[in-house]
Amino acid sequence: MATSQFLPGKRNHRKIRVAIIGAGISGLAVANGLLKDSARFDVQIFERNTIAFNSERGGYQLRISANGLHAPKTVSDLELWSSIRDVWAQDQAAAPTIVDPDTFAVRLRLGDLKLYPKSQAIPRHGLRCAILQPLLVQGRGHFNVFTRFELMPGERGGVQLYFDNQASKNADILIASGGNGSQVSRQVGLANKVNLQTQTVVQSRGISPRAVRDQLPESLVQFGSVMFLGGIDAAGFASVYDPKKNPITGETKSYTLFWGPSIPRARYDDLMAKVDSNPQEVIPQLIYYI
Repeated sequence: MATSQFLPGKRNHRKIRVAIIGAGISGLAVANGLLKDSARFDVQIFERNTIAFNSERGGYQLRISANGLHAPKTVSDLELWSSIRDVWAQDQAAAPTIVDPDTFAVRLRLGDLKLYPKSQAIPRHGLRCAILQPLLVQGRGHFNVFTRFELMPGERGGVQLYFDNQASKNADILIASGGNGSQVSRQVGLANKVNLQTQTVVQSRGISPRAVRDQLPESLVQFGSVMFLGGIDAAGFASVYDPKKNPITGETKSYTLFWGPSIPRARYDDLMAKVDSNPQEVIPQLIYYI
């Protein structure tokens, strides 16, 4: 177990104190990598929302290429890598298939193109749980609402972290892993979140029983991930994934269906106006339009 949140060590021999704001995947991967040299680094993670630790929110799929797999494997020990492997949605690397938006008939299998990289699917929530769990076991995860930071003056340097209704803490290195809404990013003036002006993308995720899965188009069931292209008027993706066991709870979920069309923003606004801006009632309108 971690014995402290940045307790001072012996003079000239203390560990490098690393504070990670936000339980994002990139920050958690860095934390696991640094802690492979735990004699040198003291890593603590501060997350404002308990949802990041124990909820199904954010349960969308990531697709990771062979090069991308190298990063989590590098920062993992054998036990952690085994946990990550347990949450793969599919064991075989694959590439999307382009289908007709009306009939879902196969038009092109991108996996047949040698230059198109294949990737493996992994649930974002499952990956985060896997790489977060060893840090929680060590007592390195803390629920603190981060508000701001200040650079420390003097030769020693470092940063001072401020939290809502809690004592401030000092660190040598600050890592922002809070996504596009990161308070650290806002404080330093990063404008890395850009809203689409001409297109609207609607994303949906649902748990489906076997009976529903058996009614899906054959191309979607067979190839797992498809894209449909209709120029600027309609484009999008759909994916279906087999059940996988949650690495923490041990529960096995049903099939998971993802889909996300992109249509002109003006047309989407027209559809929403027809249903009094009800996002649930717009789904049939959206399907009919596509």
